Amino acid sequence: MNIRRLGVILLLLVHLPALAQEMAVIELRHRPADEMIPLIQPFLGPHDSVVPHRTQLIIKAERGTIDEVRSLLEKVDQRAHRLQISVIQGKHLTTEGLNGGIAVGGRVGGGVNVRGGIAATQQQGTNQATQHVQTLDGQAATIQVGQVVPYATYGYGYGGVNYLPVTTGFSVIPRLTGPKEALIAIEPWSDHLNRGGIIKTQVASTQLRAPMGVWVEVGGLTKTRTNQGFGVGYSNSQQDSRIFLKVDDLDAGQP
Repeated sequence: MNIRRLGVILLLLVHLPALAQEMAVIELRHRPADEMIPLIQPFLGPHDSVVPHRTQLIIKAERGTIDEVRSLLEKVDQRAHRLQISVIQGKHLTTEGLNGGIAVGGRVGGGVNVRGGIAATQQQGTNQATQHVQTLDGQAATIQVGQVVPYATYGYGYGGVNYLPVTTGFSVIPRLTGPKEALIAIEPWSDHLNRGGIIKTQVASTQLRAPMGVWVEVGGLTKTRTNQGFGVGYSNSQQDSRIFLKVDDLDAGQP
């Protein structure tokens, strides 16, 4: 085998993945092309690419991958639905209790009042809150509730008063991936002001797939404290703070 022929074979091997790819232009009817990119990326391989252009997606991939993307877009390229995102943060909560314990006029998760299946926005004295926000499919939304607390500042021989927000809320971008599931990018947070005037904040940032109408756990915080006493005696205490999310399609059943 001469050197030239060997070089051609090596060149073909290097570019073999590219030779199996095809170029396709997919026209979108309802949704902006930029919004579709996060949904398509999980289907693409390391050598694939997709470029948004106005109402079109220009994709370079193998035929099978392109067919999968087309099938996905047929489901999600619909008129934007109204979605309601609910987030609850607190202790002693479980997915089983939230999904199975909601009843009209009843109680759920150790003290959150429920009326007509909608949890109260805030429960005093329990470090627990449920919040709801509505947005269109693919659009960002933020909700927060709380208060502004004063604190004293000192320096150079004089003092003053500043103010800090103590809030609970979340920022979210929901995207429908089908009639019964959504892809959620969410960042919930919860501030707590203790007796010493110190603000403690719990923050989570994640992306997950959530079935419609079902509470799923986003994350949480577990603290374990050991108090060493005299002799061999000791005690452990544990504090759990957990975050759950639920998505409801307010336009379910509509095209």
